[in-house]
Amino acid sequence: MFISHAKTAYFAAKETADFKIPIMSIVDTDVHTQSSLLPIPGNDESLACMVFYHDLFSRFIMRQKFGLLAR
Repeated sequence: MFISHAKTAYFAAKETADFKIPIMSIVDTDVHTQSSLLPIPGNDESLACMVFYHDLFSRFIMRQKFGLLAR
């Protein structure tokens, strides 16, 4: 599961962790990273940062799933 704003999605992260589903999340310095398997440090309140991460991950998923070179 990918969580882009770990501070506001605390309950979703906790419930997902209870089911042992791996979590990758964008975390700021004010967030506890214990529930995230792969915390990615970044500014989770910046719109430009969120657009960058979502674009990056969607391109990766498309490339891995469909073999597409998304631009």
